[in-house]
Amino acid sequence: MIKPIKNSILIIVILPFLIAFNFPQDKSKTIEIEALKTEPFKYYQFEAETTKGVIGEIYLNGKKLHEFKKLRSQITDNRAQTLIKNGNNEITLKILSIDDEVEKDYFSECVVFIAIHGVNEKIFPSKETQIVRIKWNPDKDQKKGVLKYVFELKR
Repeated sequence: MIKPIKNSILIIVILPFLIAFNFPQDKSKTIEIEALKTEPFKYYQFEAETTKGVIGEIYLNGKKLHEFKKLRSQITDNRAQTLIKNGNNEITLKILSIDDEVEKDYFSECVVFIAIHGVNEKIFPSKETQIVRIKWNPDKDQKKGVLKYVFELKR
């Protein structure tokens, strides 16, 4: 009689504790994408735009290129020049928080826009120079996540 009582006390005490601290883990998701152009280029540029209400980071082959914190952000720089490698490349999008009322950007029609540009002469990046394009929107009720976009380029 005492043994069933001890077991039920353990279940009553430990089970709620385990449930309370067993947060659902957001698993990373790997997505293979095809580059728009795969031929080698002389110059590479990174571009990112985020809308208001999102906190996160963007990495290219393990190196952090952009961090965004709730405010609308936009960046274009040439750090991709040294990070792009011949063969497989990886863009990691780490979403740490998303507001309930986040809206898509009017022009890009997404919450996070990422592009890699490839050119052979020094010109301003445009839609025509994009060799990788990622448009990300959260799933319904999504608050965080890690997405890895893998693509192949020749260098």
